[in-house]
Amino acid sequence: MSWYLRSVDEVLRYLGEVQRREEARIAYRINMNAGATPRLFRLWPKQPARPRLSAEYQGQRRCVAEYDDGENLTLRVLALTTQLLNLQKSASEVPSAGTLRLVR
Repeated sequence: MSWYLRSVDEVLRYLGEVQRREEARIAYRINMNAGATPRLFRLWPKQPARPRLSAEYQGQRRCVAEYDDGENLTLRVLALTTQLLNLQKSASEVPSAGTLRLVR
């Protein structure tokens, strides 16, 4: 297993690429330990069977399906992305700490 650090901007660009693949009808699935292969991220152009939320994007309505760990992880990905954006915002608002001096 490898970890690669990415900026929030790079994460959002990656999700955009995943969505473009989905729009080209190339399902982007990931392998889970339990043998499931859910879609990582998908914004539906039409209302899915189990819709959770929808939003207007570039003049079109996009829907997100209900969370299903065996089929669709979009809600989890959106929650993580929101947390990353909030952390980035918080980090830019907090001034950096000065030197901490310990005295015995």
